[in-house]
Amino acid sequence: MNADVILVGSLFTFTPGHPLGAAYVFRWNGSAWQFEQKLVSPDGPVGVYIGFGQSVAIHGDEAIVGAPNELQGGAAYVFRRANGVWSFHEKLEAPASQSGERFGSRIAIDNDRLLIADYSRRSGSVSIGAVFLYLRYGDSWILEQEYRPWTSQSFLWSGTSLALAGPEFWVGARNDNGAGIGAGSAYLLVNQFDCNNNNLPDECEPDCNGNAIPDVCERLGDLNGDGFVDVDDMPAMIELLLALSSDCWHLGDLDQNGIVDGDDIAPFLGALSQQ
Repeated sequence: MNADVILVGSLFTFTPGHPLGAAYVFRWNGSAWQFEQKLVSPDGPVGVYIGFGQSVAIHGDEAIVGAPNELQGGAAYVFRRANGVWSFHEKLEAPASQSGERFGSRIAIDNDRLLIADYSRRSGSVSIGAVFLYLRYGDSWILEQEYRPWTSQSFLWSGTSLALAGPEFWVGARNDNGAGIGAGSAYLLVNQFDCNNNNLPDECEPDCNGNAIPDVCERLGDLNGDGFVDVDDMPAMIELLLALSSDCWHLGDLDQNGIVDGDDIAPFLGALSQQ
């Protein structure tokens, strides 16, 4: 769930021409939750169970649906919403997967950070689990780092639950025996990002729109900080042009001449057309 939208997975839904599984988007209309759209896998064997919908995550106009039984070791499917319609955008596949792995078993998203778990990830012949951190670069998600538990305990199942907030994330390991047989545990990990490699952690850099991305690393024209230059940025751009606001003005200075003026309109519209 994110703000006024909910994404619900359904593992065994049958849709002609697609693998089993679906995810359903519901949106709050002010008085009730209203069905918006059904999301299905864009590929895979027709009618075959791939676990599509076992895990879901949504943030703004972006939805990610996990399919840990996808035949190549699991996958996560990214959908984006434009003009009120959700469409498939990209498929994230298990990195260097082995037989029996379950990439996409759990998913968490927070702004420009995405976590995808594979709770059956192997270390040699031992299944211990792992979590993969992706960062948004431009229009795509790029793998940043793989995290594995500090122990090689068999069937630790690290990544059976996830929570993500900025640079911190929690990883559940329900079979961790550190506090007793099958007691389970949760690991807190902190990733200090440095998007411009100036040896200053991102959380210490100025962040005018509060989206956890330093101003120096924001995409020009993305005034609301959602990772895209789209029509949602137009009201803020108009306010800057009319000098009604100075918030995040540097993101509206697309021609980089130090001011927001009429010369920024053409590059802003150009950025819009690329969405």
